Amino acid sequence: MFRLDGKRALITGGGTGIGFAIADLFARQGATVALSGRRADVLERAVSKLEASHGSGCAIYLQGDVSNVESARAMVSDCISRLGGLELLVNSAGSVDRVTSLESTIEGWCVPIPRHAQWSPNNEAQSHCRLFGGSLRSPHI
Repeated sequence: MFRLDGKRALITGGGTGIGFAIADLFARQGATVALSGRRADVLERAVSKLEASHGSGCAIYLQGDVSNVESARAMVSDCISRLGGLELLVNSAGSVDRVTSLESTIEGWCVPIPRHAQWSPNNEAQSHCRLFGGSLRSPHI
């Protein structure tokens, strides 16, 4: 298994679902994770769960909306400021209808996420990494 000791990660959509699972894995492997999302209450609970499992200080949360360019840029900047840097970015933010599968519609499944929702965090984080002579690995989920 890989280790991420000393690495700092920003995970958009990190409060629930796949984003939270990735945050849990990264924290288990030694990274400090910053979870971002729109709902502070969800993010607070997620950070509490991570800290209960992996120790105090392993996670922080950043409330924001990646579909808003300025919000996304501020989120990345705040992450870098609070963690002292950034090596990993996972774009896991998404949107779903809160209905059962029987109640779902094709329209609910086909709501596009704006492309800038991935571009903004990537662009801001890449700018930071270039300043420090590095590069950023950013898998898209």
